[in-house]
This record gives sequence, C-alpha cells and structure tokens, in this order.
Amino acid sequence: MFYTKREKERIFIDRTKRTYPEIWRYYEDLIHNESLSADELRALNFKRRCEILHFAYRNSPFYKKFYDQNHFNPADVKTESDWDVVPVITKQMIREHSEDLKVPGEIDKYGRSNNTGGSTGIPLKLFNDKRDAVPSVYWRYRGWWMHRKPGELSSPKSILGQNEAKIYRPLPNTKNAITLPNTYKPMEMVQLDAQKMDEGKMLDFVNQMKRIKPVYLQGYAGAVYEFANFCKVKRVSFTGLTGVEVVSTPTNLLMRKTMEEVFNCKVFDTYASNESLLIAAECPYSTDEHYLHVFSDIKHIDILDENNKMVPVGTEGVVAITCFNNRVFPFVKYLLGDRTHYIETKCDCGLSFPVIARIQGRESSYLITKDNSKVLGCSAFFDDYPDLVMAFQFVQHRDLSVTLKVVPNKNVEEKEIVNKILIRLQNMYSGRIDFNLKLVNSIPHDGGKIRYIIHE
Repeated sequence: MFYTKREKERIFIDRTKRTYPEIWRYYEDLIHNESLSADELRALNFKRRCEILHFAYRNSPFYKKFYDQNHFNPADVKTESDWDVVPVITKQMIREHSEDLKVPGEIDKYGRSNNTGGSTGIPLKLFNDKRDAVPSVYWRYRGWWMHRKPGELSSPKSILGQNEAKIYRPLPNTKNAITLPNTYKPMEMVQLDAQKMDEGKMLDFVNQMKRIKPVYLQGYAGAVYEFANFCKVKRVSFTGLTGVEVVSTPTNLLMRKTMEEVFNCKVFDTYASNESLLIAAECPYSTDEHYLHVFSDIKHIDILDENNKMVPVGTEGVVAITCFNNRVFPFVKYLLGDRTHYIETKCDCGLSFPVIARIQGRESSYLITKDNSKVLGCSAFFDDYPDLVMAFQFVQHRDLSVTLKVVPNKNVEEKEIVNKILIRLQNMYSGRIDFNLKLVNSIPHDGGKIRYIIHE
C-alpha cells in the first residue's frame, strides 16, 4: 500500500504518542527549547549543569571521593565564572574507576553498556542511560535540515516516520533489512554493514535503497564515502534523498564534494561520541564553514587549553563534555579529546544554540615534528584542493618520518598532483617533518571510520 510522506508522518506520530509517550514528550520539550532566547538558553544550560554536578557528587562514589580530594564542593558553583574550577575527568579515570562511577540503584534499572571504539587506545567500558531518548534528538536536528521553523513540531515537507538507509556496524544477528516494531510501520529501513562492504553487498544495498526510496542516509563518514565512490564508478545516481548524515570522522571538503555529487543532496556532519551520544549537528545555513549547533539544553561543551582552563571564543582547544541526562554513569566536565572552537555568530536559521566549528580531530591524533612538537588538524590537509585526490592518510614511522599515502584523482594528471602536494607540505611543515609521498589505489577505512593519522 502506498502512503504519502504526510500520511506516514501522521501514523508515526499517533503510534509514538500511544506507545512511547515519554519519547514524544521529550521531543516536545526539545522543540520548545528552540524558541528560547540566547539568555534563556544559557540560564537553562547552567541550571542543568549544576543539577547534574550536585547529583554526581551525592550519588556517584567516584565523584564524591574525587571532588573531596581536590577540595572542591559543588555548592561553591553559583555563577558561570565558578564553573571554571570544576575538576576535569579523563579517560584514564574512567578506565581505572568505572565501578565507582556507577550510581547505585540507577545503574541496574536504567544502565545500558556501551564501550568506546578504542581509536585512541584501550576501549573504555561505560554506560548510557536508557531514559535518554536519543531518537527525539534525531528528529529535532533533521527538522533543521528540512528547514523546519524553530518551535514547530514538523515542516511542510514532513520529517518524521520517513524511510531511512544506514551504513554502520550492525548489532549482532541483524541483516541488511531491519525489522522495525509495528510502531514505526509503514516506515522502512535498510542497512549495510560497514565492516563487510564488498561489491556484492554494496550492489544489494543499492537495490534496497532503490526499493524503499529513503529520505535519509546515515552512517560512518568513511563507509558512506566508500559507498559514494563505488556508486560513482558504477554510475549509480539517487533521487529523493533530503540529507546524508555522517558521523565518527571529521569530514573534509573532498569527501563532502564526492558524496553530494553522488547522492544529489547536502551532506551534514553530526558530532557524537559513545560516552555522551549526540552533542551537535551541522546547521544548513552554515554554507562554507559547515559549523554546528551545540544541543546546549541537553549537553554542555567546555573548550579548554593544555592547563584545562577555558579558552576565549574563537580559540581552538580540547572539548570537555557534561551530559545532563545520564544519571547512571555521570559525565561531568569529561575530556573527550576532540578539538574545535566556539564561533561568535547569530545564525540565520533563527536558533539560539551556540555554534562550534567543525571538529578538527582528536587531541591524540597528531604528527610529531623533529623538535618533538605536535601538529594537529591533518584531516583538512586537502580542503584547498578538493578535486586533487580521492583519499589520504599520514603514517608516522618510529624515526618520526612520515609517509603520506594518497589515492589520486584519475581525472588529474599525476605530475600536477605530486607538485601541488609537495608545495603544500613545504608550506605547512617547512622541513620540520621528513615526508615520503606514496600514491596508492585505495586506503581502507576501519569499520567505517577513517584514520587520517597512524603511528607505527
């Protein structure tokens, strides 16, 4: 039976209200917060920060002991300037004290185990809160991409209950066609395993997408990019997609250009982590900057220097996250390790949520120069030449020399590619690193995630 987008949305909303009323109420709360002024949003953010700070101190054995040892009392945080003295939490602390971080009573009822991927070392064992209604957050920012007006539950184009395609590492025992609860029918969803992307599986995924005609494509940036290149070679084109959502890896301009050409729609970055789940999403009005709105009604981002002090707006630093909705395994001023900076701007979209620049990669993702200093931000190395290469990766060897692997664009002469890369290396690093340039046919992603820098 054929359903229009409007009919599918109406069915989806009615069933969600009946079956998962708490998720729908959360969505309504998120939409309400879009209408807040910047001052009202800042006040709400600070209030919720203080609430989770006091909750963690009262209920998590780790925070009680850690704060007391550091002579810090949450009661001392009364104004925004006081927040700077809240001690930071590191990955090593999570690794060593995961049992004490748990909130007794809450963890057994509402805890959901979720380990990090281990891209920066040993994976972390952590827990999310089942009461954190993540789907509601998806619905909100996808509405932004459909130009839904702030404070409205839907848009004239209909945004809820539409078909989706995903490229992820699936949960155990799931197949390409995902069986959804009756609540979501007639919505359909198909999935490609990011760890098993051979030609046959990608062709099958193309056919699945052609069948259900998804409105959204979502997945790991590296895997979506590989699929886009496959479709480009096979001359497969798509119509009907309203947005491609990519996560897990900073998306450079050469990746974005290819994906937008193949999928005939805009590509949007979202910022998330296993620890804190969804944090920010790209604004469709950001054009060349591709900046993101922070979900400051449910998360708070501090951007810190090497001494864990807050940096001024416009200055790049390391992200520390505070999550308002995790009351089983609290994260309060937790150093994620990603790098970005706040942007002072009044966005044309009408939202008051604060704005950050696109993520520049992990603090632990860097090259080491001959004088033992660190070079960060390599994911954007080819942003000035998005048509020059298809993919790239820096491999730093034990002697600190670096091999730059490059998949050349076949439409550009090899001599031009080599000359431009060598000039760029000289301009950026001025002999501080010894480079070898290696042209290759492909650079595999890691289960959908791109590793721009590898250390031997």
